[in-house]
Amino acid sequence: MRQSEAGAGVLVVAAAGILDGTTAWLLQRALWRDLPATTVVDLSDVPVLGIAGVRVLEGAAARARAEQRRIALVTRSFSVNRVLRLFALDVRVPVYARLSDAVGVHTAAGPSVPHSRQRHQ
Repeated sequence: MRQSEAGAGVLVVAAAGILDGTTAWLLQRALWRDLPATTVVDLSDVPVLGIAGVRVLEGAAARARAEQRRIALVTRSFSVNRVLRLFALDVRVPVYARLSDAVGVHTAAGPSVPHSRQRHQ
């Protein structure tokens, strides 16, 4: 997991590789510390999202809501988006196709439409 600040109050946590039962704990560790107002989880380099990864993301979303913080996800992967939709995580957490869009929304760089809510033509 790579972590970087992307502006005032925005942390980007970037995961890479398969996110399953053997690796999800790394993401959980990154998301279970003191976090800023907004956390963007970049799944752009995640080709496979397993149930353990989904559970970590669900826990992070629940924690963010309880602490009145925001969380957003980034992915363009069809298979990852499919898993997010299957577990309705895309309804509870905004999903963006590009990291710049997710960060831009949360650093007042301009509005953007989450990928999961974009209209496909």
